[in-house]
Amino acid sequence: MAWSSPLPKELCNDKIVFISESETVETACEKLVGERSSFLAVLSIDSDLSSCTGLFDFADVNAFLLLAIGAHNPSPLDPEPFHRIVQAAKAGQNICVKDACNLSEKNSIVWVASTDSIAALLRIFAKGNHRVLVKDEDGGFQGVISDRHLVRWLSENPVIYPEVETTLVHPLDQLDIGISKHVVSLPSEASVLDAMKLMHEHGVSSIAVIDAEGLLLSAVSVTDIGRLVATSTDRSVLSLPLSQFISLIKRPQGEQDGEDRYPIFSITRQATLGRAIQLILATNAHRLFINSGMSTPNAVPSSPSPSSSTLPTASPLPSSSLLSRSPSIGASSAGTSARRITSSDFGGLPPSAMGSPQSTLSSNIPGSNSALHGVVSVVDVLTVFARLAGVENVDPNTVRKHRRGSSAAFSTGSNGSFSGTPSPSVSRLRAYSASSDAKGLPPVT
Repeated sequence: MAWSSPLPKELCNDKIVFISESETVETACEKLVGERSSFLAVLSIDSDLSSCTGLFDFADVNAFLLLAIGAHNPSPLDPEPFHRIVQAAKAGQNICVKDACNLSEKNSIVWVASTDSIAALLRIFAKGNHRVLVKDEDGGFQGVISDRHLVRWLSENPVIYPEVETTLVHPLDQLDIGISKHVVSLPSEASVLDAMKLMHEHGVSSIAVIDAEGLLLSAVSVTDIGRLVATSTDRSVLSLPLSQFISLIKRPQGEQDGEDRYPIFSITRQATLGRAIQLILATNAHRLFINSGMSTPNAVPSSPSPSSSTLPTASPLPSSSLLSRSPSIGASSAGTSARRITSSDFGGLPPSAMGSPQSTLSSNIPGSNSALHGVVSVVDVLTVFARLAGVENVDPNTVRKHRRGSSAAFSTGSNGSFSGTPSPSVSRLRAYSASSDAKGLPPVT
């Protein structure tokens, strides 16, 4: 009976930040960072809250940047907004956020009624949607429900959902999830730009960062990178090695806010579903990497921290930031040397946070001495719950294949060259490509 009951109002309490569809992508990025929001609800001009026309998050920021800097070229079969973004970037024109909504194909608008059931909600989330919008009985806007919030709600209400309580104690290898999946990963010496490309091409929000032996060091997400890109004052951020990037954003922070910046991203096949959920919520991650079980993760914080896997609190984009000093895209950077990223570029971090990142990471990531064999994600967890609710034909692997196929439509740009005088918003994006004065940023390939 609980699965068919109307949606609890407590589910609709995710933070919502609104923006007009006529605002620029630059303004949207400022709001995402400044409001510390996971997404923006895009509204029609002069409309009420019930006319949300799109959603915009860091996965869309990632896809937009790859288009705007010429790292990917849209195919003739891609939607018109893809081509408009490329043409606007070439012409130096402003780009409205309405054209960047759902570029990642992970933020389609889905409305549900407040009278709909939990089972109906699970049917939607099991297809890979991250958020749904809820209308009240009068057709007005009631709120947003995220996939993570639904996972938390179901796992914390065993009295209402006894089947969930029973299933939480089952090991992952008995639930037909997360086993023998391809693990999307990059070596620690790969760059931030490499990570951006790979996440978009595979339709994932985070990837594993591994060492030379294929062992897990940490993970990076589109949110981690998006916050860096939006706040950095150095144009060489895209060439920053992932090992150094991770040491900057996932460092111990006890001296500042008591938060652990080295969240646990790995788990064994023998771990229970409840343990996986605990780690997903505590690390604010969307996926965990399954290791061979040579070591066991230590205890995680008793309560999740919304910023445990993101950058420290950042101010909105300053007018003098890297993004406002754009050279023309496509000029060669051969013969230049990259300026070393220093602590002043990232909020005045102490020198100790910069050194020996790989050894620091491996000593702080439980399970780092075992190879990766799969992934378990929020979608996997909700697929299990959907089956408990009697929802048929749910398969997260189908969702992943669709996203990879859609993302593959982006063809790698030959040289990423653009010309023309950039507008303020486009220039803040086009600075992420090679130029004769780009301080060593490699050509986009």
